[in-house]
Amino acid sequence: MERDITPARLANAIMQNSRYKGHYILVEGEQDVKVFKSFFVREHVILKVMHGKNNLREVYETLIKRGFNKIFGIRDADFLRLPGNDKFIMDYCEPIFPTDYHDAEGMVVNSPAFMDFIRSIASDEKIDTFELKHGKIIDLIYELAYPLACLRLSNKINDLGLAFKPKDREGNRLKFWKFICDREINYKGDDALINTVWEYSRNRGPNVASKEDIKECLIEIKALNYDAREIANGHDLAEILLLICKKGLKSQSKLLVDAGCIEDSLFLAYERSYFKKTSLFKKIDSWQLKESLTLMVED
Repeated sequence: MERDITPARLANAIMQNSRYKGHYILVEGEQDVKVFKSFFVREHVILKVMHGKNNLREVYETLIKRGFNKIFGIRDADFLRLPGNDKFIMDYCEPIFPTDYHDAEGMVVNSPAFMDFIRSIASDEKIDTFELKHGKIIDLIYELAYPLACLRLSNKINDLGLAFKPKDREGNRLKFWKFICDREINYKGDDALINTVWEYSRNRGPNVASKEDIKECLIEIKALNYDAREIANGHDLAEILLLICKKGLKSQSKLLVDAGCIEDSLFLAYERSYFKKTSLFKKIDSWQLKESLTLMVED
């Protein structure tokens, strides 16, 4: 269904809503709405899902060309800030603002909301015992997510033909326990990761690279030692956190149904005071002041 949602249709829908006189925030997906909606004045702002950053960019440009300027955007940084990326422009002037870290989920994970959530599903004693053995939970999550993040980036750069999510929302998801041991809570190694993703991908298209080529490309990316917080996908972090909470912390919390439930719980714990400390908040606040607007909720 999302494939039928074109930038032209999205732009037209905004233009045709003539009764509304406020601003639109163009965001990539539904999760962004969950994260950010409570930080903006409801009467002045509508968050509009664009179904991807390419649509976001095209809709923004289309509306500006039509003379409609009551818009700005929030996009996932993804790999934007990696060294050598010529798409990253420090003094970029259009009001399309990238997230801190890789994506909006990463912003939440790197805020106090993360430990607020952990403490809601496990006792301090269990948390202390686990961290004494494994180190800080947030550092462990990024350590475990890093190889998969590197593989995602390698697939993007080298066109390896890999798939990391189901075709349909209800389809089978990547099985993280196949490359992360759910007993010892450690990484099983590159071969286990590659085998898992290769098997997951091979019936999805005819152009999946060989395991040997995938491993060579993965090793090259890992050797660059990118900041895990800039390349790790928020959905992957949630999947790993689910594994840690259930198998590592032995939590029986009913919040741990799946990674989606964990994400929703983290979003609910993400307070305005946490958001105010981010670069994203400061950029939007600076822009709205320059435009003489009051779009964000004030204290």
